[in-house]
Parts: sequence; C-alpha cells; structure tokens
Amino acid sequence: MGCEEFDPARFKGEFKIAALDYEMFVVIPKLMARLRETAPGVRIQVMQYDPHIGLLSSFNNGIDLILYSTDDAPEGIFKQKLFSDNYAIVMSNTHPLAKKEINIKAYCMLKHAIVSGDGIKPTDIDKALKQLKCKRDVVLSVPHFALAPKIVANSDFVMTMPSKLIKYIGETENICLKKLPLTMVDFFIEQFWHELNHYDLAHRWLRQQVKEVVDGL
Repeated sequence: MGCEEFDPARFKGEFKIAALDYEMFVVIPKLMARLRETAPGVRIQVMQYDPHIGLLSSFNNGIDLILYSTDDAPEGIFKQKLFSDNYAIVMSNTHPLAKKEINIKAYCMLKHAIVSGDGIKPTDIDKALKQLKCKRDVVLSVPHFALAPKIVANSDFVMTMPSKLIKYIGETENICLKKLPLTMVDFFIEQFWHELNHYDLAHRWLRQQVKEVVDGL
C-alpha cells in the first residue's frame, strides 16, 4: 500500500521526533506549519537527541524519527538524506574584522566560542586546522546554538556555524556572516527510522512531510 491511501486529515496520533537543536531550528517550525494545515489531529513531541545513547537505543526507547548527521547507522536502521550544509563564521557587525577578509592566520587568532555537548574538545573544524598545523583559540563552549546570536552580538567572540542555521537564528540579530578561510567537506542532515516502522503508512507519510519541507533549503 502507498502513502496515497493514508488520510492525514482524519489521522489522530502522536510521533516522537529526536534531534539536536540545529535540526530543530531548521526543520521543526516548517514541519509544524505544514502539519497544522494538513493533519490537525497529529501531535508531535520533539525531544533532544543524545548521541551518547545512540540511534538503536533511542528507537528502543520509543523514538519514531531521528534528525541527525552520522555515518554510523546500525543494522535495522534506515536513513534518508535531507539536505547538505557547510560552515561560515558569524560575528558582530561592530567586530574589527567585520568588513575585512579573514585568512587562516587571522581566523586562528580570534576568540572562538563553540557549540558542544562535551565541553571544549576538538571539533571537525579543529581537526581540519590541525592537518594544516594551525590551531584556533577556543575560549567558550555552550550547549545550544540558540545562544550564538547573543554571544557574538555583544562581544568580540566569533562562532563557526552551519550556514543554513545562521539565517534561522541570526537574521534579526546584529551579526554578520563571513566566509570560512578553510575548505570543509559538506555534511548531510538525515532522517533515521527503525525497520519496524519502515512500511507503516503513518510513519511513511511523516517522513515524506519532513523531506518535502526541507527540499527547498
């Protein structure tokens, strides 16, 4: 049976979606706007995804869908690419380098804040810099991207963030976007689900809605 046999307008039920705040910012508002029009009986519970628990354990604990980025998907877990992204620098419009080109040397000398659930530890950016025998000055770690605009708008800190996220959480703030002076491979945000829900019509419909709301990103 196909998704065309599922009637979202008459469906009443709840889905649990786990994600990090990046995926929440980019996906959830558009998804909910769409569902309110097409499936008013659907309830969505969004939960913070814990990478330390992992995909399989999360599904075993009742999660229906996970929005995340990883190459490590165990057997029995399906995934679909949603969109790709890369990185950019954000800083205050009043930062001394706001209107200047930033090279690697200048980038490393800046005061950096990072988003990390593990504290001040090397990120993919730091690992790429290490290969170039460079190191940036990371002096602040915060757990959520939502703090980013306020941090950079009121200080000389800079943050390196996913480009698509910046327009969602920083477009009304006193910040500017700068090109990262470092070549990074695009990363992909994907949706993951357990094989037990692979053919379920309601779950297939939900995954289709998620995919369609991000197709324009």
